[in-house]
Order: sequence, then C-alpha cells, then structure tokens
Amino acid sequence: MANDSINAYRWAAKNKGRMIEIKTMTSTSLLKEIAIDFARKQTSVDGINTHRVLCILEFPNVCYTAIDLNVITPLSAFAYEKEILLLPGTLFEVREVSKDNDTGWYMIRLENIPVPRNILKKALKEFRNA
Repeated sequence: MANDSINAYRWAAKNKGRMIEIKTMTSTSLLKEIAIDFARKQTSVDGINTHRVLCILEFPNVCYTAIDLNVITPLSAFAYEKEILLLPGTLFEVREVSKDNDTGWYMIRLENIPVPRNILKKALKEFRNA
C-alpha cells in the first residue's frame, strides 16, 4: 500500500464516523496465515514507496455484502484459503492504524458498518433495471 493510502486510513481513524467503502469485489480470508502469505508477495509500483499491510476486518453483526464461500460445499476454487468475498458497497469504519516495529508492516483494523437490508434490496433492484 502506498503512503497516501495509509495516510487516508490514518485520517479516517482519527476522524470518527468516517467510513471506508469497498468499491471492487474483494477476496479475503478467514485465516491470518493466508492473508500474511498474500501480503508477503512482492508487488512493485514504479516510483511509489509501498508498504506491506494486513487489514483485520471485524464483523460484529450480520453483513449481507460479505459472502462466505465456505458453506457446506466450498464455492471457491481455493477452498483451503477459507475465502470471504466482499461485494462493492461494503462499508467499514477504521478503528486503528499501527505499525509493527519488528516487521515494518502496517496493521489496519476495520469494523464493518452493516448496510441495512432494505437499502441493499433497493440497490439490487436498481442494478437489475440498469
């Protein structure tokens, strides 16, 4: 993650009530070791200083835009990853941004803000009619 993105998360953490919206379909894992493995993979962005980041997602309530692909018969091609798929429009409040001094990794703790079911139904209806 680039410095600008980390700074945006820091800003959101300091300004309570601000939300982060997932704008693309995003794959996550229930298993920390899988997430760490993905974060370890080197990605280079020309001329941009990037950092390894582990996002910790908390779901205190039911979230209709987080799809568990680990039902009775796993729907993921990578069942061992214990994949959760986040749909666009999933909302989070940034609770904390910290940096591990030993590894240099950033940890971003996010808490889900549930989208009310009636708003989700309305959005799906609009999507179908588009």
